[in-house]
Amino acid sequence: VDQGAKVVAEYLPARAGGSSVQADAAVQSLSAGKVVSSDPPYYDNIGYADLSDFFYVWLRRSLRPVFPGLFATLAVPKAEELVATPYRHGSKEKAETFFLDGMTQAMHRLAEQAHPAFPVTIYYAFKQAESDNEAGTASTGWD
Repeated sequence: VDQGAKVVAEYLPARAGGSSVQADAAVQSLSAGKVVSSDPPYYDNIGYADLSDFFYVWLRRSLRPVFPGLFATLAVPKAEELVATPYRHGSKEKAETFFLDGMTQAMHRLAEQAHPAFPVTIYYAFKQAESDNEAGTASTGWD
């Protein structure tokens, strides 16, 4: 990690400001010609929109004047969140279809938009212990 940080500091000095937007990866054009690196949604593991409501009400109260578009809704938008939650989609099968179709569209769009000189990086850091015997669990490699 230290070596990677040194390389970035030495050869890739920041020359432009950063920005952040909330957009649907399946239809966006914001990544056109950019380096793309993503940590995609975790199927049905974590509903970040539900969790975010806890913080959103307080952030909205103080930051809505600064970012009116980002805090335009009373709660975090959930219908578009790319997670396979049966309670939002009516059944486990419909939730799975929603997730797989959405993830496929998003990955195709990101690949189309990415800078041709750089690879698209997708990392999936789900940590789960697995067992292949009755004695216990085995390391996932993340420990």
